Amino acid sequence: MPGQESPASCDRLYAKDITVLDPQGLDICDLEGDGVPELFIKVKKSTTYHPECINRPFFFNFHDDSLYAKWTGSTFGDPFRDAYFINYFGDGRDLVFIVGLLPEGMRISAHAWQGFGFQFLGESPLYPWIGDLHKGEHGIVADLGGQTQEFILSGHGPERYLLEWPLAEN
Repeated sequence: MPGQESPASCDRLYAKDITVLDPQGLDICDLEGDGVPELFIKVKKSTTYHPECINRPFFFNFHDDSLYAKWTGSTFGDPFRDAYFINYFGDGRDLVFIVGLLPEGMRISAHAWQGFGFQFLGESPLYPWIGDLHKGEHGIVADLGGQTQEFILSGHGPERYLLEWPLAEN
């Protein structure tokens, strides 16, 4: 990111100025669970068929000192604020959890890489506000503005959805 120096202890795999893209976020994930990382770039922009200027997801593979587009879809469905990559099932494959922004509130949706694109796995109810997400004991833990809630994927096939799972009080 502009203005940020790489720590001396990091090995540099790729160096290129991407400030022209005005990235809103960068992350590394492993969508296939093969140990080969993908680069996620969140860019706020419009597209030819979707003229609204919103956050858009871009995924790249690194090979032979170059970045190659893996997936450059316009959206995950909802306009989104943040994307979180979590090895939900413990199999090395990161699922993508999105904090979606809707006029009536925010919700979490889950997506899995399926070879050429993403499969929608489910979504939470709407909330007035959702903070950061992280992996919990059973599922995904979210800060809901003073309340912590854990969500688990439930159901099979197209009936999968994110189900609330109350955390035990300490």
